[in-house]
Amino acid sequence: MTGMANEHEVLSGKNMPIRLPWQFTIVIYLLLDRFHVAGWVWGVFGTLLGIVWVVSIYALCVQKNVTIEELRGHKPKAGF
Repeated sequence: MTGMANEHEVLSGKNMPIRLPWQFTIVIYLLLDRFHVAGWVWGVFGTLLGIVWVVSIYALCVQKNVTIEELRGHKPKAGF
């Protein structure tokens, strides 16, 4: 429904900066340790986490930082 009083604009997740998967890595490590999984499971999850980390670092290196004004098509004013 359009025109409702409680509508507001928010930034999309694709416009947020890349975050490294620290928490995800720690949670996976703790879960695998807690359930005493086999060595090959450690290898599978270690490989998957390695891929996630490489992709995250690559995305962090190639991201372009823009302001909200640039996203809306306005040019930011010079100075303060």
